[in-house]
Amino acid sequence: MTLQEFKPLLEKQQQSSLTQKEFCECYDIKVATFSYWKRKVALEQAETSPFIDITPTIPNSPSEKIEIQTPTGYTILLPYGAYDLSCIINTLGE
Repeated sequence: MTLQEFKPLLEKQQQSSLTQKEFCECYDIKVATFSYWKRKVALEQAETSPFIDITPTIPNSPSEKIEIQTPTGYTILLPYGAYDLSCIINTLGE
């Protein structure tokens, strides 16, 4: 697989409601392989821009958390209602 071949897969996963693991199972890709190429894409983007894209998932109910996935493979879970910057910073500091 090449970086150019992987990019459409990454976009498809990010637009789906599937977790990385679920997506990999559906497409018969090893999670480690997917993570490797995801990091390669993130490194390429970091070389061209000081900013990274994030994909937040807004919860449907207060019992769920806001999930933010970064291109480098990090997942950040924020409490429901964490819409102001101070709440987000406090959560990241924990």
